[in-house]
Amino acid sequence: MRRACSVILFVLGGWILSASGMLGLVSEAEQVSTWLLVAIVVAFAAPFLILGMWVSPGKRIAELGLTMMIAAGCAAFILLVMAMLTFDPSVRRFIPEPMPKFNFSSPAMITSLLLIASVGYLAWRRSTTRD
Repeated sequence: MRRACSVILFVLGGWILSASGMLGLVSEAEQVSTWLLVAIVVAFAAPFLILGMWVSPGKRIAELGLTMMIAAGCAAFILLVMAMLTFDPSVRRFIPEPMPKFNFSSPAMITSLLLIASVGYLAWRRSTTRD
């Protein structure tokens, strides 16, 4: 039962954490700071990840790190697909006319994804090499 609860909490937390990459695409013209959006999403995902780590019966830090790495990978894949679809001229005609302006070189997006992936890797590596 504890394993099922921890898996559900890790999946929810990782899913929310991977949304930080997509919210980093918002351009600065929207009058909202991308750093603020990313920080809000990470803060919203933190309780799920902390509870999942607390409930987990296994190597807690390693599972948290693995979840963070998977979330960063999923976010990077989603961003790659969004970039391919946005820049493809044959797909552009199917997108509604007031197309939002995406900033694929946003420092907030790149920094958050790299930070999530590197912290996840360090947590996973540190916990698995302690034996």
